[in-house]
Amino acid sequence: MKITWFGHSNFRLEFGGKVVLIDPFFTGNPSFKGDRDTAIKGATHILITHGHADHIGDTVPIAKKTGAIRANSTAAEPRRLRPKRRKAFLTKAVDAAGDDIMKFHTGEN
Repeated sequence: MKITWFGHSNFRLEFGGKVVLIDPFFTGNPSFKGDRDTAIKGATHILITHGHADHIGDTVPIAKKTGAIRANSTAAEPRRLRPKRRKAFLTKAVDAAGDDIMKFHTGEN
């Protein structure tokens, strides 16, 4: 397994032929000094821990470019929104590149 930290909560994990990006915040991340295309090369999965902009980051353009499967915790859903609007938020912010999003529960509630 290889783990690369790109600053903030942005990581790349490589294992078993998979490349997993966690909270892919590249654009505007003052800690990231590299090339985004190099950092995302071969991405198979994108995990989002919660719904702040500095965690969702570049998810949509990366997913469009790589075809990576996206997954988010239920914490990525803005709780103040009613369920119908919450789904619309996720569809727009996270799943714009396709319909293969998965959710996982963090055990918060």
